[in-house]
Amino acid sequence: MKFFKKLFGKNGQEPSNKPPAPDLRLEYSVMSKITLRGDEEYGQSDRYRPIAEGIYQDLTDESTAKFRMAIYYELSNDETNNQYPLEDLLDEHTVHVEDFFLEDDNNEPNRYLYGFGGNQRNLESLKTIIGKKVYNQDYFGEDGQVYVRMVVE
Repeated sequence: MKFFKKLFGKNGQEPSNKPPAPDLRLEYSVMSKITLRGDEEYGQSDRYRPIAEGIYQDLTDESTAKFRMAIYYELSNDETNNQYPLEDLLDEHTVHVEDFFLEDDNNEPNRYLYGFGGNQRNLESLKTIIGKKVYNQDYFGEDGQVYVRMVVE
C-alpha cells in the first residue's frame, strides 16, 4: 500500500504534470526620486515659454504636441528591461520622449533626465507621478497567465 501512495500520492490520484506556478515579481524596474525639472533644460532659452509649473511651450513647434516638461528619476538596478515602466507611462499619458539630457555629474547609469513632449493636458497628467514611486508588478490573469502591470504609489 505504501508503494502506491508514493507512486500515486496520498489521495490515489496521479501526480500532476503541470509545471509549478512561476514566482511573481511584486516590485521591479522601480522608478524613484521622481522630480520635476526644466529651468535649466527649457527655461534658459528663447525657444521656450513657461506655461505652467515645469511645462514649457516650444515656440518653434506648430503641432498640438508643442509642450515640453523635464522629469528626473532613478531606476533600480535589476536584470529586467529598463525601458519599462517608462514605456507604460508614455502610453498611459499619451506623451513622448522629446529629449534625453545628460548631466555633468551623471556618472551613475541608473539616473535619467528626460524631456517629454505632448499637449499640455497630457503633461499635466504625467505630473501626477512626481514624488511617487512607479514600478512593474507581475500578476495572474483570469486565464492563469502571468501579466505585468504598472503601479504608481
